[in-house]
Amino acid sequence: MVEDRSHKHRNKPNRMGDADKILLRKRALIETVNDELKNIAQIEHSRHRSFNNFIAIRFPP
Repeated sequence: MVEDRSHKHRNKPNRMGDADKILLRKRALIETVNDELKNIAQIEHSRHRSFNNFIAIRFPP
């Protein structure tokens, strides 16, 4: 006999808190801006986490 467990998922409401909604909205905006800046400046993804390291590699002396 195979049990149908799908009904358990329907009973739990998937509600996101207001703070989570705001953070998700901010993250989406930041990702959009980053994508546009990458497209405009034709910059590839960089592993540099520091802005100074990024500038040092992008614009060598």
